[in-house]
Amino acid sequence: MCGISDCASYPLVRDKPELGEDSADEVIDGDSAEKKTLITSEVKDSFSNWIELHQKSYQSEEEYQQRLLAYATNAVLVDRHNDAHAQGLTSYQMKMDGPFSDLTFAEFEDLYLMTEARDCYPTH
Repeated sequence: MCGISDCASYPLVRDKPELGEDSADEVIDGDSAEKKTLITSEVKDSFSNWIELHQKSYQSEEEYQQRLLAYATNAVLVDRHNDAHAQGLTSYQMKMDGPFSDLTFAEFEDLYLMTEARDCYPTH
């Protein structure tokens, strides 16, 4: 049984909120005009504060720009989700203060999520 309950222990999404068709990965691979509209001075300031909070550093200006774009894209998704929460469409809010805010979902998935089925044994 693998310790899986038959009732959800995760936040409930009542109706699927419209979060847009573009994922963070698609935006990052998209055209530069779309990228520039995401990166406002407010986002840059927020990203600088986030870098300081999490003591992050990047090895090049190119890497910094890539992380800033991922952060900006995630901020848009969080804002859209929280708008859906305000309308009662989700049961939880999201924040940008976690240590993974500069990663795209594909990067987060590659680094942290178990993507292969594995045997699961109960502890004794």
